[in-house]
Amino acid sequence: MEGSQSSVWDAAARGYNEQKKSDPLYPVCLRRVVADLDPYGRVLDAGCGTGLGTRLIRRAEELHAIDFSPNSLDVMQADLPHVKGRVADIRDLPYEDNYFDCVLSANTLQHLTPAGQRAAVSELMRVLKPGGHFSISAHHYSIGKRAGGWIKEGKPGQADIDYIYRFTREDFVALFPGAQVRAVAFYQWPCQWFLTRFAGHMLARKGYGDMLIAHGSKSG
Repeated sequence: MEGSQSSVWDAAARGYNEQKKSDPLYPVCLRRVVADLDPYGRVLDAGCGTGLGTRLIRRAEELHAIDFSPNSLDVMQADLPHVKGRVADIRDLPYEDNYFDCVLSANTLQHLTPAGQRAAVSELMRVLKPGGHFSISAHHYSIGKRAGGWIKEGKPGQADIDYIYRFTREDFVALFPGAQVRAVAFYQWPCQWFLTRFAGHMLARKGYGDMLIAHGSKSG
Protein backbone atom coordinates (compact mmCIF):
# COMPACT_ATOMS: atom_id res chain seq x y z
CA MET A 1 0.00 0.00 0.00
CA GLU A 2 1.13 3.55 -0.73
CA GLY A 3 -1.34 5.30 1.54
CA SER A 4 -4.25 7.53 0.69
CA GLN A 5 -4.45 9.05 -2.77
CA SER A 6 -5.08 12.73 -3.52
CA SER A 7 -7.88 11.86 -5.97
CA VAL A 8 -9.96 10.45 -3.09
CA TRP A 9 -9.78 13.74 -1.22
CA ASP A 10 -10.36 15.77 -4.39
CA ALA A 11 -13.66 13.92 -4.83
CA ALA A 12 -14.70 14.51 -1.20
CA ALA A 13 -13.54 18.14 -0.90
CA ARG A 14 -16.73 20.04 -1.78
CA GLY A 15 -18.87 18.30 0.81
CA TYR A 16 -16.26 17.63 3.47
CA ASN A 17 -16.93 20.59 5.75
CA GLU A 18 -20.66 19.90 5.77
CA GLN A 19 -20.05 16.22 6.48
CA LYS A 20 -17.88 17.01 9.51
CA LYS A 21 -20.61 19.14 11.09
CA SER A 22 -22.27 15.93 12.30
CA ASP A 23 -19.07 14.61 13.92
CA PRO A 24 -18.99 15.73 17.58
CA LEU A 25 -15.41 14.61 18.23
CA TYR A 26 -13.52 15.96 15.22
CA PRO A 27 -13.79 19.64 16.25
CA VAL A 28 -12.66 18.72 19.79
CA CYS A 29 -9.46 17.27 18.34
CA LEU A 30 -8.81 20.24 16.05
CA ARG A 31 -9.25 22.75 18.87
CA ARG A 32 -6.89 20.78 21.11
CA VAL A 33 -4.19 20.50 18.41
CA VAL A 34 -4.19 24.27 18.03
CA ALA A 35 -4.56 25.02 21.75
CA ASP A 36 -1.61 22.79 22.65
CA LEU A 37 0.52 24.82 20.26
CA ASP A 38 -1.02 28.32 20.44
CA PRO A 39 0.77 28.98 17.13
CA TYR A 40 2.88 32.12 16.82
CA GLY A 41 5.28 33.63 14.29
CA ARG A 42 5.59 31.76 10.99
CA VAL A 43 3.29 28.72 11.13
CA LEU A 44 2.71 25.70 8.88
CA ASP A 45 -0.51 23.68 8.81
CA ALA A 46 0.62 20.51 7.02
CA GLY A 47 -2.18 18.46 5.48
CA CYS A 48 -4.68 21.29 5.98
CA GLY A 49 -7.43 19.69 3.88
CA THR A 50 -10.38 22.05 3.55
CA GLY A 51 -9.13 24.29 6.35
CA LEU A 52 -11.28 23.25 9.32
CA GLY A 53 -8.23 23.37 11.58
CA THR A 54 -6.48 26.19 9.73
CA ARG A 55 -9.27 28.62 10.54
CA LEU A 56 -8.61 28.14 14.27
CA ILE A 57 -5.06 29.52 13.99
CA ARG A 58 -5.37 33.20 14.83
CA ARG A 59 -2.11 34.37 16.41
CA ALA A 60 0.24 33.52 13.52
CA GLU A 61 2.10 36.42 11.95
CA GLU A 62 2.43 34.44 8.71
CA LEU A 63 0.31 31.35 8.09
CA HIS A 64 1.18 28.71 5.49
CA ALA A 65 -0.85 25.61 4.63
CA ILE A 66 -0.19 22.67 2.33
CA ASP A 67 -2.25 19.75 1.09
CA PHE A 68 -1.78 17.25 -1.73
CA SER A 69 -5.45 17.58 -2.78
CA PRO A 70 -5.86 20.62 -5.07
CA ASN A 71 -9.65 20.64 -4.59
CA SER A 72 -9.33 20.60 -0.80
CA LEU A 73 -6.83 23.43 -0.96
CA ASP A 74 -9.21 25.44 -3.18
CA VAL A 75 -11.95 25.11 -0.55
CA MET A 76 -9.56 26.23 2.19
CA GLN A 77 -8.25 29.16 0.15
CA ALA A 78 -11.74 30.39 -0.74
CA ASP A 79 -12.59 30.66 2.96
CA LEU A 80 -9.16 31.82 4.13
CA PRO A 81 -7.59 34.00 1.41
CA HIS A 82 -4.94 35.36 3.81
CA VAL A 83 -3.34 31.91 4.15
CA LYS A 84 -0.34 31.13 1.93
CA GLY A 85 -1.57 27.84 0.47
CA ARG A 86 0.42 25.44 -1.71
CA VAL A 87 -0.31 22.07 -3.25
CA ALA A 88 2.40 19.84 -1.79
CA ASP A 89 3.06 16.47 -0.19
CA ILE A 90 3.79 16.40 3.54
CA ARG A 91 6.52 13.85 2.77
CA ASP A 92 8.37 16.39 0.58
CA LEU A 93 7.78 19.90 1.88
CA PRO A 94 8.74 22.81 -0.41
CA TYR A 95 10.37 24.93 2.29
CA GLU A 96 13.87 25.68 3.51
CA ASP A 97 15.34 24.08 6.62
CA ASN A 98 14.41 25.78 9.91
CA TYR A 99 11.76 27.95 8.22
CA PHE A 100 8.86 27.79 10.69
CA ASP A 101 8.37 28.75 14.32
CA CYS A 102 5.53 26.23 14.67
CA VAL A 103 4.21 23.30 12.67
CA LEU A 104 0.98 21.41 13.16
CA SER A 105 -0.72 18.57 11.37
CA ALA A 106 -4.21 17.40 12.27
CA ASN A 107 -5.24 13.86 11.32
CA THR A 108 -2.99 13.50 8.29
CA LEU A 109 -0.40 10.93 9.37
CA GLN A 110 -3.10 8.26 9.68
CA HIS A 111 -3.51 8.28 5.91
CA LEU A 112 0.16 7.44 5.30
CA THR A 113 1.87 4.06 5.49
CA PRO A 114 4.52 3.66 8.24
CA ALA A 115 7.29 4.57 5.79
CA GLY A 116 5.34 7.65 4.74
CA GLN A 117 4.75 8.59 8.36
CA ARG A 118 8.47 8.57 9.10
CA ALA A 119 9.18 10.63 5.97
CA ALA A 120 6.52 13.17 6.94
CA VAL A 121 7.78 13.56 10.51
CA SER A 122 11.34 13.97 9.20
CA GLU A 123 10.16 16.75 6.89
CA LEU A 124 8.15 18.49 9.61
CA MET A 125 11.18 18.50 11.89
CA ARG A 126 13.45 19.66 9.06
CA VAL A 127 11.41 22.80 8.34
CA LEU A 128 10.88 23.58 12.05
CA LYS A 129 13.35 25.93 13.71
CA PRO A 130 15.41 24.65 16.66
CA GLY A 131 13.31 25.34 19.72
CA GLY A 132 10.18 25.61 17.56
CA HIS A 133 6.99 23.86 18.61
CA PHE A 134 4.90 21.14 16.97
CA SER A 135 1.47 19.61 17.56
CA ILE A 136 0.39 16.50 15.63
CA SER A 137 -2.80 14.43 15.90
CA ALA A 138 -3.91 11.09 14.47
CA HIS A 139 -6.46 8.36 15.05
CA HIS A 140 -5.91 6.23 18.14
CA TYR A 141 -6.16 2.43 18.04
CA SER A 142 -7.94 2.62 21.37
CA ILE A 143 -9.35 -0.02 23.66
CA GLY A 144 -12.84 0.77 22.43
CA LYS A 145 -11.90 0.40 18.78
CA ARG A 146 -10.14 -2.89 19.41
CA ALA A 147 -13.13 -4.23 21.32
CA GLY A 148 -15.41 -3.12 18.50
CA GLY A 149 -13.36 -5.00 15.90
CA TRP A 150 -11.92 -1.93 14.17
CA ILE A 151 -8.84 -2.72 12.10
CA LYS A 152 -5.44 -1.15 12.79
CA GLU A 153 -4.45 -0.68 9.16
CA GLY A 154 -6.20 -0.88 5.83
CA LYS A 155 -9.59 -0.10 4.34
CA PRO A 156 -12.12 0.94 7.00
CA GLY A 157 -15.13 0.62 4.68
CA GLN A 158 -15.69 4.36 4.33
CA ALA A 159 -16.22 5.44 0.74
CA ASP A 160 -14.20 8.65 1.03
CA ILE A 161 -11.15 7.15 2.80
CA ASP A 162 -9.09 4.58 0.93
CA TYR A 163 -6.36 3.97 3.52
CA ILE A 164 -6.02 4.44 7.26
CA TYR A 165 -3.52 3.59 9.98
CA ARG A 166 -4.63 3.76 13.61
CA PHE A 167 -1.84 4.49 16.09
CA THR A 168 -1.15 3.00 19.47
CA ARG A 169 0.46 5.30 22.01
CA GLU A 170 3.68 3.33 21.50
CA ASP A 171 3.54 4.02 17.76
CA PHE A 172 3.26 7.74 18.44
CA VAL A 173 6.03 7.78 21.04
CA ALA A 174 8.33 6.06 18.54
CA LEU A 175 7.60 8.75 15.94
CA PHE A 176 7.96 11.64 18.41
CA PRO A 177 10.53 10.67 21.06
CA GLY A 178 10.50 13.10 23.94
CA ALA A 179 7.12 14.58 23.03
CA GLN A 180 4.11 14.65 25.34
CA VAL A 181 1.40 12.32 24.05
CA ARG A 182 -2.17 12.71 25.24
CA ALA A 183 -5.55 11.25 24.32
CA VAL A 184 -8.37 13.45 23.07
CA ALA A 185 -12.01 12.97 22.02
CA PHE A 186 -13.91 10.51 24.20
CA TYR A 187 -17.12 8.88 23.00
CA GLN A 188 -20.10 9.74 25.23
CA TRP A 189 -17.85 11.10 28.01
CA PRO A 190 -18.72 14.52 29.51
CA CYS A 191 -16.25 17.35 30.13
CA GLN A 192 -14.13 16.71 27.03
CA TRP A 193 -11.91 19.77 27.54
CA PHE A 194 -11.25 18.93 31.20
CA LEU A 195 -10.44 15.28 30.45
CA THR A 196 -7.98 16.14 27.71
CA ARG A 197 -6.34 19.01 29.56
CA PHE A 198 -5.85 17.32 32.91
CA ALA A 199 -6.05 13.56 32.28
CA GLY A 200 -5.13 13.16 28.62
CA HIS A 201 -1.64 11.80 29.27
CA MET A 202 -2.89 9.14 31.69
CA LEU A 203 -5.83 8.17 29.47
CA ALA A 204 -3.51 7.74 26.48
CA ARG A 205 -1.40 5.31 28.51
CA LYS A 206 -4.53 3.34 29.38
CA GLY A 207 -5.70 3.21 25.77
CA TYR A 208 -8.68 5.58 25.88
CA GLY A 209 -9.60 8.38 23.49
CA ASP A 210 -10.51 8.45 19.81
CA MET A 211 -7.37 10.38 18.85
CA LEU A 212 -3.83 11.03 20.05
CA ILE A 213 -1.91 14.30 20.08
CA ALA A 214 1.87 14.66 20.30
CA HIS A 215 3.25 18.07 21.15
CA GLY A 216 6.72 19.27 21.94
CA SER A 217 9.65 21.28 20.64
CA LYS A 218 12.57 20.63 18.31
CA SER A 219 15.85 20.19 20.14
CA GLY A 220 18.91 22.15 19.20
